[in-house]
Amino acid sequence: MKVLNRTKMREKKEIPPRLSVAFLLVGVCGLLSLLYDIDNNAFFTWLKAFCGDIVEGEALETAAVIFSVLVLGALLAFVLYIVEIVLKMHWMMCIVIAMLILVGSRYYMSPSLWSVALLTLFLIGFQVVHTSYFRAEGVRLIEKNVAVMGALTILILSVSFIFVSANEEWLYNSTYAVEGYFYRISKRLSGSADKPVSGGRISKGNNYRTGVRVFEIYSDQKPEETMYLRGFSGGTYADGEWEAADDEALLEEVAVKIGWQDWFNMVEAMYNSMYFVSNGKMTDEREPRLLRVIHSSGEYQDFYEPYYGFWNRKKTIEQSEGYFYDYYEKKDMNIDWEKILPNYEMQTDWYRTVQEMYMEEAKIAYTQVPVETLPRLAALCRGNSWKDTKEVTAFIRDTLNGSASYTLTPGLSSFRGDIVEDFLFEKHRGYCVHYASAAVLMYRLFGIPARYVSGYAVSPSEFLRQEDGTYRAYVTDEASHAWAEIFLEDYGWTPVEVTPSDNDTVDTVSPVLNPGDSRLMRRERESGFSENRAEAEEENYKESKAGEDGEQGAVGDFGGSKGETRIFSVWAFCLFCAVCFVLLFFNYRRLWCLKRIERMGCRKIFARFVRMLHFSGCLAQYDGGEADFADKVFAEISEIPKENIRKLLAIVSEAAYGPESVSKEKEEAARGIYKQYAVYVYGRLGTIKKLVFRYWKVFG
Repeated sequence: MKVLNRTKMREKKEIPPRLSVAFLLVGVCGLLSLLYDIDNNAFFTWLKAFCGDIVEGEALETAAVIFSVLVLGALLAFVLYIVEIVLKMHWMMCIVIAMLILVGSRYYMSPSLWSVALLTLFLIGFQVVHTSYFRAEGVRLIEKNVAVMGALTILILSVSFIFVSANEEWLYNSTYAVEGYFYRISKRLSGSADKPVSGGRISKGNNYRTGVRVFEIYSDQKPEETMYLRGFSGGTYADGEWEAADDEALLEEVAVKIGWQDWFNMVEAMYNSMYFVSNGKMTDEREPRLLRVIHSSGEYQDFYEPYYGFWNRKKTIEQSEGYFYDYYEKKDMNIDWEKILPNYEMQTDWYRTVQEMYMEEAKIAYTQVPVETLPRLAALCRGNSWKDTKEVTAFIRDTLNGSASYTLTPGLSSFRGDIVEDFLFEKHRGYCVHYASAAVLMYRLFGIPARYVSGYAVSPSEFLRQEDGTYRAYVTDEASHAWAEIFLEDYGWTPVEVTPSDNDTVDTVSPVLNPGDSRLMRRERESGFSENRAEAEEENYKESKAGEDGEQGAVGDFGGSKGETRIFSVWAFCLFCAVCFVLLFFNYRRLWCLKRIERMGCRKIFARFVRMLHFSGCLAQYDGGEADFADKVFAEISEIPKENIRKLLAIVSEAAYGPESVSKEKEEAARGIYKQYAVYVYGRLGTIKKLVFRYWKVFG
C-alpha cells in the first residue's frame, strides 16, 4: 500500500526534447569518434564501399564519405533514441559504452581522450535527466541525488581507467589465461584439436596451444637439425593474408620460355626432384634419410614435407597409414654444379636449364610487395643499401629482434593499417607468423625471392629411439610454426629462421648466415652511412605523414614512448574528471538552491525578485517599496501582465502588514510569479550572464 501511494505521489519527469537531442548527439559523436579511433583508414574505406552503389565516380568520393557519415550518424541516433527514449533501457547503453571505454585497449582500439570524454558525458547526462521527478502537486523532488550519481559514474570510470593502466600486464595475462582455457576446451569438444593446421592468414590475436598430438613421425636416423615440415607456402600478400604460391603456373611459364611446353609434366617432375637427386649423385652416392608422417586424426587432406626431400611413392603405397619422404638435412647438402658425374651430365644440363629459368621467374613472382599499404616498411628498406643475401639476412634479423619482442599473447592487433606494420612500428609484440611475414616482405623489398611458410618445426630432442632402431617424435600443436624461405641456387627453397625463442635468441642459423656474421655486420652498420640514411628516411616519412594526418603520433617508431603516453593519458583523464567534478559541484549547488526557493516564503521570494532585476540591469535605483514599482516593472517586462506583479506586491504586503500569515496557496502563487519573471529575465541576458544567473546566483 505504501509503495502504491508513493507511486501516486510522484510521477517521472519527461525528458525535455532539446536536452534529449543534445545528449543523443553527444552519444553519437562519441561512438563515431570511437569508430574512427578503432581504425580510421578501414573506417573510411568501409564508408566508401557502403555508399558505392548510391554515389558513383571518383570525383564524388568525398561526397560519398560525407553521405555515409550522415547515414551512419542517423542510424546511431535512431538506435540510441529507441533504446533510451522509447524502450527506456538506460542500463543497456551504459553497460555497452562503459565496456567500450574500459576494455577498448584490451582489443587495441586505443580510444582517444576525446572519445572517452564524449561517451562519459553521455553517460552522466542520461543519469541526470533520468533521475529527476515531480510531485503530483508540481513540487520538484530529486529522487536520486543527481550529483552523487554523476560523481559515482565518473569515479567508477576514472578509478577503473587508472587501475587498468597501472595493472595492464596483470589484467591482460589473467584475461589471456581465461581465454586460453576456453579455447582449449572448445577445440577439444569440437574434435578439431588433433587436426594439423597451416595457412596464410596472419593472426591478429593470441596464439593458444592445446598440447594435443597432431603428428606421429618416424625417422630411420636421429635428426641433428630442427626439422621443418612445410604445409603451406605463401606467394601473394594482401590485407594481412598470404595466398598459396602457384608454382604450377610459374612452371608452365618456365616450360614455355625454354620451349618445353609439350613436356610440362617432365619440367614439373624435374623441378620437384632437382636438388634431392642432384645432391645424391653430384660427386658421390649419399644415402638419404627416411621420414614417415602419420596424422593423429587419420585425415590426410594436407601433406607436410621436409626440405631437401622427395616423396617415396613406393613405401607410401606399401604402408596402410601415413606417407614417406626421403630427405637430406641441410648439413648434408653439398651440390657443386662444376663437379658432375660422367653418367649424369645430360640430366644435369636439363636441371640447370630448368633451374635458371625458374630463378628468373621466381624473381618476378616472389618479390612482389604491396608498397602502397606498407609505406613505413618500404621506407625502412629503401634507406639501406644491402644487396648481398648474407647482409640482408643479418639486417632483417637485427631489425626484427630490435623492434619487437616474442610472445604468444600480444593481444588483438590494431585494425589501423597493415598488420605487419602494426607489429613492427606500433605494437612491437608478436610471434612466428608476424616475424615470418615481416621477414618475407623485407627480403622481397631488397629484391630477394622469398615466400611465407607455415607448418611445424620439430626439435631433434623430441625424437626418441625405439626398439626397432628408428626414432619417433610425437608432435603437438605447440610445434606449429611459421618461417621465411628464400631461393638459393645450391639449395632451392630454404628455410630461414627469424623468430626468436622465449629467451630472445634465434635457435637456427640459415645456410647464408653464420653465427658471428650478424654481430659483425651490426658493428659495421652502427657507424655506417646506411643506418643514417635509414633514420633520415624514417624521419622524412614521419614528417610527411604528420603533415597529411595532422598528428605525429599516427606514425610510430621502433622505440616509442608508450610509458610517457600512458602517463599523459592518465593525467589527461584525471584532469577531465576534475573538470567534471567542478561542473557537478555547480550543478549540485544549483539544485540545492532551487530546492531552497521551493521552501522560501513570499517576502524572501520578493527580495530575491528585486535582486534578480538589479542583476539584469533593470530598476537598479528601486528596492520594491516605491509606489510606481509595478508600473516600472511592467515597462521593463511587458510580456507578463501587470496584474501578476500587482498580485505579487499584494501578497508580500499582506505577509508584512497583515494580522495573519498568508496561506500556502498564496505562497505558491508568489513563487509561480517569480519563476515567470525569471524565465523572461534569463532570456534577455548574454551568454556569460546566463551562466552566472543559473549556476552562481541561481535565480532560476
